[in-house]
Amino acid sequence: MHEKQQAAWRSRRGLLELDILLQPFVQNCYDSLTDAQKQSLHEMLNLDDVVLLTMLCRPPSSGKFKEVVQAILTHHQGKQSFSQSRD
Repeated sequence: MHEKQQAAWRSRRGLLELDILLQPFVQNCYDSLTDAQKQSLHEMLNLDDVVLLTMLCRPPSSGKFKEVVQAILTHHQGKQSFSQSRD
């Protein structure tokens, strides 16, 4: 399976909150990630849902997931700002 397709499939989680954050990010941003960021994302997608949700709610200040977590949250905030401005 192609790496992006694999990430898209694995971004479908058991928690709706994770689906809302991860699926649009993978679809819209995966191709622009560096190889290191893609590797970090794939490693993150191997984590349990609760661990992953905690990481996204309390972003790490350092470590290998910091950049990808920040990118996911920034992407989500941008989508939120856009949808709120349309209301």
